Order: sequence, then structure tokens, then C-alpha cells
Amino acid sequence: KRFDNSQIARGNPFACTLVLFKQKAKGRHASNPDGTRKASKRSKVHAQGAKDPWLLATSLASHQRLSKQVVAIYRQRM
Repeated sequence: KRFDNSQIARGNPFACTLVLFKQKAKGRHASNPDGTRKASKRSKVHAQGAKDPWLLATSLASHQRLSKQVVAIYRQRM
């Protein structure tokens, strides 16, 4: 989803475009050497982080494929 003409910050707001992106689960699970699924806190925290949607803000000029372009740029950094 794309939200045009959004404002961020209360004190000194500036106009930007917000992009909300939720990727489908890939079905991957971290495994222990014996093949069982990992259950450590760190593993669970990282798994939850992969499930959370991304809310990305951009000041790029708005056009038809902006959402896909912003997600592609951010995905390269992750």
C-alpha cells in the first residue's frame, strides 16, 4: 500500500510518501544440528522481525511504480 502526501514528525513536519509492505512467509525455519527447530529467544526475536511489515518513508518523486522501487532498494540494504 502507498500513502501519498503523508507528514512525518510533529515539531518540523515534512511531506513524504509512506509505503507499507508485508511479504509472504517463505516457510523457512532455523534448525539445530539434530534437525529440530531452534527455540532460543534470539531465534524467536529474529523470526518475529522477519514477519513484521515494513513501513518505509521516501521523498522520491511519486510515480506509478514507486512502491515496488522503494521496496527493492530497501531489500538490497537488508
